[in-house]
Amino acid sequence: PGSNSGNMETAVAPSSCTTEPWGRYSASGGLYLVNGTDYLYSFGGDTGSDADGRGSVVRTNFRFNIDTKCWEQLASSPTEIGYRATATWLHNSSSVVYVLFGADRTRGATDRSYQYSLVDDTWTLLTPISTAPPARWKHAAVQVDDTKILVTGGRDGGTVYNDAWIFDTQDLSWTRLNTTGLALPAMYRHGLAFDGKRNVTWIYGGLDETFSRHQSQLWQLNMTSKVVSQVTVNSSLLPPRLASHAMEY
Repeated sequence: PGSNSGNMETAVAPSSCTTEPWGRYSASGGLYLVNGTDYLYSFGGDTGSDADGRGSVVRTNFRFNIDTKCWEQLASSPTEIGYRATATWLHNSSSVVYVLFGADRTRGATDRSYQYSLVDDTWTLLTPISTAPPARWKHAAVQVDDTKILVTGGRDGGTVYNDAWIFDTQDLSWTRLNTTGLALPAMYRHGLAFDGKRNVTWIYGGLDETFSRHQSQLWQLNMTSKVVSQVTVNSSLLPPRLASHAMEY
């Protein structure tokens, strides 16, 4: 699919395309540049159907070549890591993606972290040098400087987290942020974006510890002072109470 002056193009698969992923949801991934070519990557996900009980969390991974409009199947991940995991590509690096946490085939939260090589199509299980956050899925993650990834919220069974952690990809260390100001809300399936101009992260929506949608609050975490605040929005028009949405800066 594509766009042309606001109109959707008709998707036509070239005859040279030999594969495409089967239907799935809750995959992770992104748009990455590999050897001069843009690809959309899709890691794992769930092919299950609540209607008939078929399918499950999968290990299969694919990428879509923007130029040829073809899907290519990639190496399977070591475990079912793609269900509600996060995939973060460091903008200063064109070779690896960090896939953090997520749920396994039983939809049980995991504490595993992987490094995926875009060039070699290989997976490496990372061994942190410090205590990692508790297992979780449906969390959010974003790059906040050249080597660091911020992880917020998520859940494991009935536990919903209101914490924030920094993963340093250079030394594989985890550090829990000691935030001040307001307490971060317990949240999962929320949106998270990093604003490098102001060195803050913006947080919106998601579900709380009662598994109810948050109101239309916009939260800010200052990455310099570590102060959490709720943003006053000078508008009567607010987005609806959202969950499982996407945010980008």
